[in-house]
Amino acid sequence: MPPFAVQPTGIVGIKSKIECLAIQGDRLFMGTAGGDLHIYSFDNDEASLLDTRKALCRRAIDQLGFIKDTNSLVVLSDTVVSLYALPGLSPVTPLPQTKSALVFAINTAIINITPDNKKPDSVKSDDLKGIPAVVTHLAVGCRKKIVIFSWRDGEVQEPKELSLAHSPRAIVFATSNEICLAYSQTENVMLSLETMKTSDITLPTNNASIAGLGMGMGAFSGLGGYMTLGLGAKEKRPCIVRVEEGEVLVPKDNTGIFLGPDGKQTRSSGIVWPGVPEENAYIKPYVLTLLPPGTIVERGPTVPAPLQHNSSALQITSTISLLPVQTLKAPFTADTPDINRSYTARLLTPTFQSKAPVFLISTPTDRTIASTEGSSLSMLTMQPWGNQIDELVDKGSYAEALALVESLDQAILQDKDRRRAAIKALFAVSLFANGLFDDAINTFIDLNINPAKVVALYPDSVAGRLSTPREQWFELYGGRSPPDFPASTLQTEDFRRSVETLYRYLADRRPKLGGAMLALHITPAQASEHVSLSSIQVDELLNMPNSPPSALIPAELVRYAQVVDTALFKSYLIFRPSLLESLCRLPNWCEVLEVEQELRGRQKFSELIELYHGKNMHEKALDLLHTMSLDEEETRDKLDPTIRYLQKLGPAHLEQIFKSSLWVLEMDRDMGFEIFTTEEAELPRQMVADFLDKFDPHVCVRYLEYLINERSDISTAFHERLAEAYLRLSLEGKKQGDSSQEKGMYSKLLGFIDESQHIQIDRLFGQLPSNAMFEARAVLLGRLGKHQGALEIYVYRLHDYIKAEEYCKRVYHSIPECKDIFLSLLRIYLHSGSSNLLRPALELISRHSPRLDTVETLNLLPTMVTAQDLSAFMCEALRKPVFDTRVIREVWKSRSDQVSAALMGLQTRRVKVTDSRICPQCHKRIGGSAIAVHVPRGEVTHYTCREAFSRKLNDKSRHIRSVR
Repeated sequence: MPPFAVQPTGIVGIKSKIECLAIQGDRLFMGTAGGDLHIYSFDNDEASLLDTRKALCRRAIDQLGFIKDTNSLVVLSDTVVSLYALPGLSPVTPLPQTKSALVFAINTAIINITPDNKKPDSVKSDDLKGIPAVVTHLAVGCRKKIVIFSWRDGEVQEPKELSLAHSPRAIVFATSNEICLAYSQTENVMLSLETMKTSDITLPTNNASIAGLGMGMGAFSGLGGYMTLGLGAKEKRPCIVRVEEGEVLVPKDNTGIFLGPDGKQTRSSGIVWPGVPEENAYIKPYVLTLLPPGTIVERGPTVPAPLQHNSSALQITSTISLLPVQTLKAPFTADTPDINRSYTARLLTPTFQSKAPVFLISTPTDRTIASTEGSSLSMLTMQPWGNQIDELVDKGSYAEALALVESLDQAILQDKDRRRAAIKALFAVSLFANGLFDDAINTFIDLNINPAKVVALYPDSVAGRLSTPREQWFELYGGRSPPDFPASTLQTEDFRRSVETLYRYLADRRPKLGGAMLALHITPAQASEHVSLSSIQVDELLNMPNSPPSALIPAELVRYAQVVDTALFKSYLIFRPSLLESLCRLPNWCEVLEVEQELRGRQKFSELIELYHGKNMHEKALDLLHTMSLDEEETRDKLDPTIRYLQKLGPAHLEQIFKSSLWVLEMDRDMGFEIFTTEEAELPRQMVADFLDKFDPHVCVRYLEYLINERSDISTAFHERLAEAYLRLSLEGKKQGDSSQEKGMYSKLLGFIDESQHIQIDRLFGQLPSNAMFEARAVLLGRLGKHQGALEIYVYRLHDYIKAEEYCKRVYHSIPECKDIFLSLLRIYLHSGSSNLLRPALELISRHSPRLDTVETLNLLPTMVTAQDLSAFMCEALRKPVFDTRVIREVWKSRSDQVSAALMGLQTRRVKVTDSRICPQCHKRIGGSAIAVHVPRGEVTHYTCREAFSRKLNDKSRHIRSVR
C-alpha cells in the first residue's frame, strides 16, 4: 500500500493559471497569475467556491501566507508584500520595506525570552530559563537584501534589514533562529537572526560522495516533527525545503543534500532523483519531488519495452531510507489517463501551516485542451500511520518502520510503545536470521523478550521441544516472514557463534531472575514444589509475557528460570562441557528430564549426580553411585563417592541416608561409620544411634563413644545408653564364651562409670548381676558415697589390696571430708578376723602413716603386733613437729599493740603556723603559702623550699655523724 493517495477536491476546469495557495481554518485561498484571489470553503477534504476577488492585485499573486498574530493574509504581488486583514481582506497594509520583494517565509515558534530580551541557549545551558513567548517571524527576500518582521505575543517588533551579496530566490527557516537563503541552484547561505550575519554554505563537488546508493546508519537518525514550508516557486527557482527542525534539504543538480543550521552536512548520504527537481515539499517523513516530463521511465515485467512518460511526475522519497516509495504521474486522477495526452503539474503546498496537506494542480500541455478543460486541483492524503508501518513491517523493512515509529509523537500514534517493541523484536529476528547474533541478542535483552521465544530460535540440541522451524520465526514474534527471507539453516561456525551469544543472553537473564525470585523468597531448593517444565505445554511457554522479571508473577518467574537454566545447561553440553559441573553444583532451575538422557549418553555421571543432588533427587543419585561402584576394584574407590554424597545430606533425608548406608556398612564398617561422624550436616543423634544399634550394637557403641569423647555430648541418655551397651555386650560375650568381647567391654564399662558424671548411678547399679562384676559394683558404691562397701568388695570379694589402696588415695585427695578413708580400710583389714589380712594392714600403716591418726591406729592394732613391726610408723609419728600455737599468737598480739601505740603518738603531733612564722630556708614570712613539715623536729618551710631545706638537714646530720 503506497503511503499517499490522490483525492479529488472538486475544483476542476480552472481556466486561470494558479500560482499559489494558502489555507486558514476552513478557508482555501488561491492566487492566480491575473491577480485574482479565489476563496473556497474546505471541509472534509471537499472544496466549494465562496468568493472570487477579481483584480485583488494589479499583477500576479506570486505567494500567499498567513500570520495568526495579526489574523492577516500575506500576499506577495508586484514585488511588494502586503497584509490583508481577514476575514474581509481589508484594510490592506503594504510593507514599504519589502519593495522589490522576491520571496518570503513565515515561522512561528514558542521561544523562552530572558528579561534582557535575549533568547537563552536551551541546548547549552539548561539552567538559563526565560519567559515563554509566541514569536512569529516574516522573512522577506528582496533585491540584495532581506527584511525581518517580528511579532511577540501578538505585538509587532521593530523590523530588521540586512544587505546581501545577491538576491535570495528561496527562503527556509532551518530553526526559529537560523534561515537558509538560496541565491541560485548552487549558491546558498545561512543567516542568524541573533547576529544578523550570514555564513556561506559549501556544497560537495562530487555528487556520488554524498548520495551513495548504500544505506548508512546516518539515514535513520534525526527525525523531527511535522514541518511546514512555503513553495510558490517559479521555474528554475531553488527548491530548498526544511525536512525537520534543524535540517534543510538543499538540491544540487539531481542530488539532495541534508544540511544543519551550521551549514554542514547532517547525513553521509543524500537523495538521488532521476532528474533535476522542479519543486520540493515535505510531509514527515517524506520528501515530495515534482520531476519534469520525460524523467520517469517505466520498466517491469508487464511493460514490453521501457516506457518514457511525457507528463510531470511526483516522486515520494522516504527521508528514513532515502529511497523512493511511491511515484505518481500527472494528471493525478483515479481514472486511467489517456496515454496520448501529456500534462504539466505544479506542487502547491499551503505555506507555513502545521500538518498542511499537499495540493497538485495538473494542466494539459496542449493549449487547446487546456483552454477547453482547464486545470484540476487534487490533494494528496497520507495513509494512516498504522497502515504505513504495517506495510513496512510486512515488506521486512524493519529499520525503516522503526525509524518511522520513532519519528512520530505519542499523540499521533497512540500505540507507539507497543509497535516499537513489536518491530524491534521482528528486526532482531531478522538480524538473527542473517547472522548478526550479538545485535539480535542485545535487542532481546532490551525488550525483555520471553526467554522461551529466544531459545526457540535454536535447534533441538539447545531448545529441545521449544525449537521452532525457521519459517515460523516471525510468526512466533507476532509478524509474517518477509518476502526475501532466506530459508537456509545455520552453518557449523554460525551455530557456534549463535550459541556463544546465547551464553551472554542467559548470563544476563539469570541474575535478574534470581534477584526477582529472591525478593519473593523463591529458591531453587523449592523446585519440587513447582510445576515441572516438561509438564507445561509449549504454547503456554511461548505465550508468556515479554516483561522484566520484576513485573512477573511467581509462576511466570519460575518458568522463565526453568527455560533459562535448561537452555544454558544444554548449550554448555554442546560447546562448554567443562562448565557443566560448576553449573550443577550451583543452585539452578534446570529441568532434569530435559537433560538426563543426554548426560547419561555422554557418560557425564559426575555432572548428573550433582544435578540430582541440587534437585533433591537423592535416591536417583545414590542408585547411580551404587551402580558406578560396581566398576571399581578398590574398596575406597567403591565407597568414597557414596560416603561423601551421604555426608552432604541433612536430617531432612534421614531415611534415605539409612537406606543407602546399609550396603556401605556391610562392605566396610569403618568407612561406613564416616557417614555419621561428619560435621558437614548434623544428624539426629538419637535416631542414628537407634539405626546403628539395629544394624550392629558394636557400631552403635562406637558412635556413642564418638559423641561423648569427641563431640563432648553431656546428654544423660547417651551416657547411660553407652554404659548399658558396655554391660550388655560384656554379658553377651561371657554367655557366648567370647572372652575378648567380655573383657574388652567390661574394661570400658569400668573406665566409663568411674569417669562419667552424667549417669544415674543407682539405676545402673540395679542392673548389675548380683554374682558377678564386683569391681563395677565397688566403683558404683564409691560414686554413691558408700566407701565402706566399696572397700569391702575390694578386700573381701576381689582380694585386690592394691586397688583398695588406690581407691583410698583417690578419695583422700578428691573428697576433703573423707580424710579418714585409710583408717576405714585399716579397720576392714583388722576387723575381718583373718590373720591373712594383718600383713596388708601393716603395709598400709608403713606406706600411709602420715594419713593415719597415730592414736586411733595404735588402738586398732592387736596385741600380737610387735614394736619391730611398727618401727617405721613410730619413728614417723615422733618426728611430727609440736609447737605451742598460743605462745605465737600472744607474741604477735603484743607486737601489734606496740605498733598501734607508736602510730597514735605520731598522729597526735601538730605544728602551728602564725603570721609571724618565718621559713628557716629563705627567711621570709610563710603567711598563707603552701607549707612542708620536716621530720623529726617539725620544722615548717615553704613548699617550694622543701627540697633545699631537706638537703641542708641531711648535710648537717652527716656532719654530726662524721664528728662522732
